[in-house]
Amino acid sequence: MLKKEIKQKQLILKNREIVTIYLGGGTPSIVDPQLLVDLLQMIRSECQINKNAEISIEVNPESINAIKLQLYRKAGINRISLGVQALDAKTLKFLGRSYSPEQVIEAVKMIQEAGFENFGLDLIYSLPGQTLQLWKDTLRQAIELKSQHLSCYSLELAGNTAFVKAVNAGELKPVSAGLDSRMYKFTRNFLLSKGWQQDEISNYSRPGFVCKHNADFWHYQDYLGLGAGAHSFIQGKRFSNLENINQYLTGKDFQSKPVKISIKKQMQEYLILGLRTSKGISGNDFNNKFKKNLFLLFAIEIKRLKDVKLLKLTGKNLLPTVKGMYYWNEVAREMVLGGDADLHPVQS
Repeated sequence: MLKKEIKQKQLILKNREIVTIYLGGGTPSIVDPQLLVDLLQMIRSECQINKNAEISIEVNPESINAIKLQLYRKAGINRISLGVQALDAKTLKFLGRSYSPEQVIEAVKMIQEAGFENFGLDLIYSLPGQTLQLWKDTLRQAIELKSQHLSCYSLELAGNTAFVKAVNAGELKPVSAGLDSRMYKFTRNFLLSKGWQQDEISNYSRPGFVCKHNADFWHYQDYLGLGAGAHSFIQGKRFSNLENINQYLTGKDFQSKPVKISIKKQMQEYLILGLRTSKGISGNDFNNKFKKNLFLLFAIEIKRLKDVKLLKLTGKNLLPTVKGMYYWNEVAREMVLGGDADLHPVQS
């Protein structure tokens, strides 16, 4: 069905050069790798792909082996995102992971031996029962594995998840806001001290290894999602595919009707995504894209956020402060709600 969908969307892809491909949003490494080889060959035959395109795949430690990795290389995949989450046995068990720290190390070794020079690890902190020392040890181990990219996500207790149910039932005690803040600050300070750069709130990389796919998303570039539940944003319009896999496979009416995003909404989204990044927003880029002056149009919001030290100006660039990155939700709410936002000076 993916091949059929690509053909159906030829008008969208026509005259466009693909600069990144991301196989994920699940665990594509559990499928027959030859299917991925065939899919990427088909994409090359139907689309224009930049010769230096970044092609990533999400994998888990227990779902890869040397043969799969060699086939990924054959398919042109040049970046691996390894879903680790933790590097100690106790936390992995708590998270319900079926692999051990030793398997993580073995997976990294296989990735390196297969010739992948660009791979990253996904980690989670602020887990119930997790100490600052345990998180420090995790980061130090991650550095020792010589990855080029780290995604360090703070656990968010939301929705109807098992964690939320356990917290509500008093079975788990969530990490305090103070400890979460200390974990975030240590992550940033430690990685920067090792020569890494903070690309975005939760993403860090060695120089030259920023995830291009993520960076394009943060900078509000068009993207096309393929497969059940995939979302797309093309020329100011947003649409998605049905999440139900059986309905998707019928190939009939599986895509929602494109919704036009207002210019005002586009400007707000452009700002709040860009202000997740360490480079922030270029006033010139904003003006060129929307034919509006950023600093006049959002003068009130920018002043309020500067007053509480969440944003700063460097020349014609609007950047989040270190505090502003941590309290990004406050920044986003102000940019969307303006004077209606309940914005207070945040405490150190």
